[in-house]
Amino acid sequence: MTRVFLLLAVAAFVASGGCAPKTASSLPPPAPVAATSPPISSQVQPIVVSPALESPKRDEASAPEATASITKYLDDHVALLSRENPKWMEAIKNLQESGDDFTLSLLDEIANRDLSPEDKTLLDETRQKIKAAAHTRKLDVQALLERAAHADLMCNPLETRLKDWTLKYVGRNLDEPEIREELAKIRDHYEPRRGAKTLFGSMKERVPSYAKTILAKAPEPNKKP
Repeated sequence: MTRVFLLLAVAAFVASGGCAPKTASSLPPPAPVAATSPPISSQVQPIVVSPALESPKRDEASAPEATASITKYLDDHVALLSRENPKWMEAIKNLQESGDDFTLSLLDEIANRDLSPEDKTLLDETRQKIKAAAHTRKLDVQALLERAAHADLMCNPLETRLKDWTLKYVGRNLDEPEIREELAKIRDHYEPRRGAKTLFGSMKERVPSYAKTILAKAPEPNKKP
């Protein structure tokens, strides 16, 4: 009887493929359950704004950036050039507060376009508001050069136009000793307020090169170029 029982047991073992039947005690322990993800609100990380896109500190603010960041300033001017841009009206209102002499140059450019009487009136009002605030704007050479460099480095549609305008605009003030002194300081010992870096260069390379270009075109009186 014992031998028969053993034979039956061996037959059952072979039929099962050589594996012992999986009872509750022989099953592997269940895989650990992954921790439940926290609510979405607790996963949100604080947004880190690139220093290049921030508005300058109050004591460093220049007129063109007093109420808007460099990026917003540039976006508004790009929109200004096309009446079909859906943000044209918003840009006009923003530039009534943040516009400067560069804005005036663009307003003069688009004034003769085929615009409605209402649009032309709005442009005239914008021009008047910008001119009325001219006395409050200080010529911040570093801020102007940094703004042009930012547009250049970020391949903004206005990069060439703004760069050329900035170099000429600052260059027209070289008869003021403090402006020339500030340009020389930027050329030789520039410390960026914004650390924008792109594949095409950095503020620390571009801004001093602008200062050098301006000074080279108008050497100091009684000095050979």
